[in-house]
Order: sequence, then structure tokens, then C-alpha cells
Amino acid sequence: MVTSVLFYGIEAWGYLKLKDHIELVHTSFLRQYLKVRKSTPLIALYGETGRLPLSYIGTLRILRYWSKLISLPENRYVKVAYKDAYELYQTKPNYSPWCSFIFEALSQISMSGHFTFQTLPNPNDFYTMARCRLFENYKNEWKTEIIDFSSLDSYVKFKPTHGLEEYLSIVKDKRHLIALSRFRLRSHNLAIESGRHRNVQRDMRFCVFCDSNQIEDEKHFLLYCSFYDELRIPLIPLISELTEEDAFVLLLHSTAPHIVKLVAKFVYQAFKKRPNLA
Repeated sequence: MVTSVLFYGIEAWGYLKLKDHIELVHTSFLRQYLKVRKSTPLIALYGETGRLPLSYIGTLRILRYWSKLISLPENRYVKVAYKDAYELYQTKPNYSPWCSFIFEALSQISMSGHFTFQTLPNPNDFYTMARCRLFENYKNEWKTEIIDFSSLDSYVKFKPTHGLEEYLSIVKDKRHLIALSRFRLRSHNLAIESGRHRNVQRDMRFCVFCDSNQIEDEKHFLLYCSFYDELRIPLIPLISELTEEDAFVLLLHSTAPHIVKLVAKFVYQAFKKRPNLA
């Protein structure tokens, strides 16, 4: 329902800085859904939920509308209007921004030949291919860009690809679900994150709940901190024979319901045990 309202008439106005118009509503919903802070990078929200920026969906709708336009009979009024816009584009591209948008969008997915020759052998095949290439382009961009976020250095270790996380439907206890989402997306008060906001040097963000003198990051919290040893007991049989990296990835990348629920419960209980946890 909300998407239908946001996208109303987008085929006509979507080339006008689409993202600035509607993406704020989208990302606000994702933050509320995951219960994370405003400082959580958008790229992590998209990755965790398997969502794409709405600009990609809008672009796809515009391309579908364009494919219908060029398939219309020549005497249709909308086709006549489009041909005028296309002729203007050929001589003065800046004066025909809608056509310029179509050409640029198709160029990004290596399909500009359809616009150049104004032909579509099969509109349905065109739409399917355009959708596939648009979405694949974003997923590739996501994998490339996310590694540049220092605040997501742990996240990329157990989240190698863009896609909806199964734990969001596996964990039924909302308290556990919220705790796990916040933990995964670094929307928490571990020293690795709270220290960043207090301008504490990264190598000085030590855990104050144990005497290990280790940085309190997600790995320390989940695998090592003695403050949570009793809570961690159910996890030990799962990781006792694994290396540190493999254990960390297994616990946060697994889709096995019993593992997911155990991890979510541990994170919730461990967060709850911490004093003054916001």
C-alpha cells in the first residue's frame, strides 16, 4: 500500500532525483523494523533485509513503461508525444531529460542498444532481463562498497552477500530478535561502537567486564568475555572444535533454527546482564 502511494505516477516524474523523494520513507521503515539506530549505515539495512534502494525499483518501472510506449501504435497520442521527446533528445539531449534518463539507465545495464534503435523484439523478455541486470548491479555494488565501512568490519565477515536474513523469520521472541539485529548491525553499546562516538582510539576500546585486556568487539563478546561464560555454555558444543573465525561465522551466518535461536537468546541475555545498557 505504501509503495503504491510512493510510486504513484513515477513513470512520469521518476527521473527527478528519485532517491531524494522517497528513500527516506523506505529507510525509516527499515530502521524501525530492525530497531536499530539512525547511525546504522543504510547499506547494512539493505543487506540485512534483502531490500534495494527504491530508486532501483522506480527505474525498473520507468523502463517497463518505456517498453510499452515504443510498442504502441504510431497514432496513439502518447506515442506521438514520446516521438517528439525522442527527436528532441537526438538534437538537444539536455532538453529531453526523461529520454536522457532512459538512455543512461539502459547504458548502466548494457542494454542501450534498445534505446538507440528503438526496438524491442519481446517486451516481456526485455523487462525480465532489465530487472535481473539492475538487481545484480546493485548486489555487486553492495559487495564492493560495504567493505569500505569501518563500522561494519565484523559484519562483512559473516555477511558475504546481499539478501534477506533468515533469522528475521526464525526468531519468534521479539526481545531476542531485536537484540540479535542490533548486535549484528553494531547498533549496540559494546566498546568498539561506544568508543567510536566518544573518539576513543580503536585499539583502546577495551572490555571493562573482564580482565582480558582485549578490545570489546562482537567477537570478544560472543566468544571470549568471561563475564558471560555461564550464558555461553549452550554454545560451546557448537564451536569447541572450530577456529576463532569459523566459530564466529558459524554462529552468525548459520540458518539452522536451533543455532539461530541459541545465539539470539545468548545475545539478549548477555546484553541484559550488562549494567546501564541503553
